[in-house]
Formats: sequence, structure tokens, C-alpha cells
Amino acid sequence: MTRPIGSRVKGESPLRVNRQERFAIGMVQGLSKVEAFRQAGYTGTERSGPPTLYNRPGVKERIDFLRSQAAEQAVVAAAVTRGEIIEGLRDNVRKAKEGTPLLGRNGEPTDISKPDLASANRGLEIMAKMHGFMLDVTRDDSFNDSLNQMEQPEAEALVLSLIEQLDPNARKMMLDGLSKKKAETTEEGETLQ
Repeated sequence: MTRPIGSRVKGESPLRVNRQERFAIGMVQGLSKVEAFRQAGYTGTERSGPPTLYNRPGVKERIDFLRSQAAEQAVVAAAVTRGEIIEGLRDNVRKAKEGTPLLGRNGEPTDISKPDLASANRGLEIMAKMHGFMLDVTRDDSFNDSLNQMEQPEAEALVLSLIEQLDPNARKMMLDGLSKKKAETTEEGETLQ
């Protein structure tokens, strides 16, 4: 977010009173009002002191600002962590595809490697899920209830779309199968009349 040069966000500057600043930092670190009040070096009644200090305009603005900064840093840290995870997975997939050298009769490594394709595929699957390319299919009874309440064409369209997500070539096979079934049903219906 850009802002004019020289402009300030409320709470951006440290509080002038050192104890108030320590109180604000303690609140952002997750301390209760009373704990932050004591840690900052205040004495007095725990009933009125912490809430009064917390609600002071400058102090409240400083706490809000520090919390927003902490939230932004957490988002950046999470993005770096996600990137590191993906990088590590890519590295593991590459190593799994390369495989480990097979040992000869004398126990020395040979020029032949055995890839670990199961591990490589699992790494690719995890990366695909992280990027949203794969559905995480779990049992959901409410889905079954919804499917039972659908009209047949709507249910068939949903099933076809799910199958197509699993295998794009399966749609043609399913449509061919449904066409044959409808043709058989029509023939049976004509013979029964």
C-alpha cells in the first residue's frame, strides 16, 4: 500500500512513554491486559488500570498498528514457507526420479539406478493439491443426499464433470455408455407396448 511521503499511519510511531510502549508490545505478544500492565512496570489496581490504559487513544492505536504489522509479517512468512515446501517437494521428486544406484556383487555402486516412482508420484500429488489442481475426495453423506434429490439430467451432468476431472478421456466413454443405455431402454419400451 502506498501513501504520500511524510504521512503517518495512526499508531506507527512508538509511544513516548516507555511503559505504554511495553504495554502495547505485551498485548501484541498475547499477554492479557493485566499481565501486560504488570510487565510494563505499572502498579495500581488491576481492575481499572489495564482497561484505562488499553483504551487510551494513542495506546489503542499503537496496539492496532503493531497487530496489523504482525499479521502482515505472518502472511509473508507463510508465503515463504509455502515456497520452501514446494521447492523441497520438487527437489525430492527429482531425486526420486533419478533413483538410487544399484549395488554390484562386490557392494560397489553400479551405473544403473532404480527410480522410486511411487515417491515421485506422491510428491507430485502433494504439489498438485497445494496448487488446487486435485480434489480432496472424502466421504460426505450430505453429498449423497444432495445427489439423490437431483433430477436425473442434473445428476448425470455432475457425475460426468467429476469423472472428467479424474480422467478427461472418460467423458466420451461415459456419454457413449449412456447413449447405448438410452437406446436399449427405448427399444425395450417399444417392445413392451
